[in-house]
Order: sequence, then structure tokens, then C-alpha cells
Amino acid sequence: MIQPSNVSYGNVILEKPLTMIGIGHKPLKDLALIATIAELKFGTTVGEVDGPGVNLIGLKFGSVNTTCPPNGQGYNTINVTVRNCDLGFIGTNYGNNPCYGYNAYYNCLVEDCVIRNLAFPAHGNNILIQNCVITTYNFSMGANLTNTMFRNNLFIYESANPNQIYATGIVFENNIFYRFTPASGGLNNCVFNNNLTYQTSFDAIITGTNTGSNNIIGQYPLFVNLNSNASPLYQPVLYDYRLQALSPGHNAGTDGQDIGLYGNSYTFSETGESDEQPVIRIMNLLNSTVPSNGTINVHVKATGSKND
Repeated sequence: MIQPSNVSYGNVILEKPLTMIGIGHKPLKDLALIATIAELKFGTTVGEVDGPGVNLIGLKFGSVNTTCPPNGQGYNTINVTVRNCDLGFIGTNYGNNPCYGYNAYYNCLVEDCVIRNLAFPAHGNNILIQNCVITTYNFSMGANLTNTMFRNNLFIYESANPNQIYATGIVFENNIFYRFTPASGGLNNCVFNNNLTYQTSFDAIITGTNTGSNNIIGQYPLFVNLNSNASPLYQPVLYDYRLQALSPGHNAGTDGQDIGLYGNSYTFSETGESDEQPVIRIMNLLNSTVPSNGTINVHVKATGSKND
């Protein structure tokens, strides 16, 4: 458990399987002290195929990425789960190091997160990014990834023009692309099923070598509440990104549920509060003075993020 703080914990190099749990990236409570890590790097081959891996829950990161070994041949990051986090960046931050194209992720799940930038490596397998808000001007997925899917995400940005997705062989299903262009010259052999687009620079999605079906093209998703002139567009305290009953994306997913964040039998947490632990909402001392060897009486109200 990471103890909350008003300051960042700085940079961390992680070289073994570990679970790190914070209070959430935007918890609904007084004196909400958020646990923040500026940069977390996987410093070696972390995790085991049939053993423990890394769990990052309810935290705020400047970036989560990999580092480079001395021989430049890359590290493997295995069995990684990232949930309820605010991610300034996730993937492989190559920079100018010689690991370009070698670092790999295997069995990686990212869900219920806010993702501001992402760039996964050229190699990897079994990567699932679901029920996340993705708000960035571009992102890149390597050409040799297998079994990789984006499902029930909200891709949202200020305008359609700057966005660019670079990906090969990726499956996109049940996503909403709102002013975030899904199709471009950087997409090859990708599959798009049951997605919805609106006000992107290319709403039609299917082009070139990309395939798919049942996409909803150029239709307003009918969010419960959104100011389309807001900046940034994703402001969960002010706006509600659930779909109205008359939305073209309502019950239009591959599973018969809503397209976007709130489908996939999942309840997105706008606060990053984990449903795996209670959050203390109220704590009052019932006796103002306590004699020596006396008892402090405390009234505490704690609820889970999904049963308030």
C-alpha cells in the first residue's frame, strides 16, 4: 500500500513482481491526498508466465514504461495489470536507446484508466485495453503485436485534425471516437467492429487493408451530459459520458451492451477509486478528551466506489 502524499514519490525502477495500491487518482473525499509517481520503469524482465506479476491500482503516474538493459536486447514485462489509474504515458519509452523494437509486454491488462499518451513496443502478446478514457493527439502500437484489443474505450480529444493512430493487426470493438480520428495512413490490417465515430477527420473508419462491420458512422453519441465547447473535453466532475437511451450506441456493442466506457459489464470509475477496497468518507471523534488509558471513540463511514 502506498501512503498518500501531496508530493510525488519521484521516479521508481521496479525489478520484481509487486502490487501497488493508491486511493484513486481523483477520490471523492475531503483532504484527498493522491499517491503520485513521476515515472515507473520496469528495470528488468518483470513477472512470470505462470506466476506473479505487477498490479498498479488507484495511482497517478507521469509515465509507466520500460528501460534498456546493457546489451540493448530488451526486457520482457509479463502479467501486468493497471487499473483505476491516471497515466500520463504507458508503454515503451525508447528515446534514443538501442532497445527500440526489443522490449515486449505479455499478458497486459489496462482497464478503468485515464490514458494521456501511449506507445507500446514492436513485440508483445495478449494486450487488452478496455473501459478507458484515451485523450491524446496520437498513439502508436508496434507492428508485431498479437492478440491485442481496444474494447469499450472513449477516445476523445479537442479537435479531429491532430489525431493519429499507428497500429497493425489490432482489434477495435465497442469504442467511441469523439473528435479522435481512428482511421489514417498509419493503420494496417486492423479490425473495427461496433465502434461509433463523431466529428473526426475521417468518420468512415474502414480504409485500405482495415476491415470490420456494424460501425456507426458520423453520429452523435448522445452522452447524458457534455459541453462540446469545453476544454479539455474530458471533465468527469462536470460531465456524464454515459449514453442516453436514444443514443445510437445504446445496446449496440458486440455483446448487446452500450458502446463506450459503460458497456462490457463494467462500471467505469471517474474517481479512480478501486472497488477492491473501501474509501473512508467521514471520520469523527466522538469524545474530545481522553483520560490516561482511556478509549477514543471514532465514528467512521466507509463505502466502496460502486455502492455509495
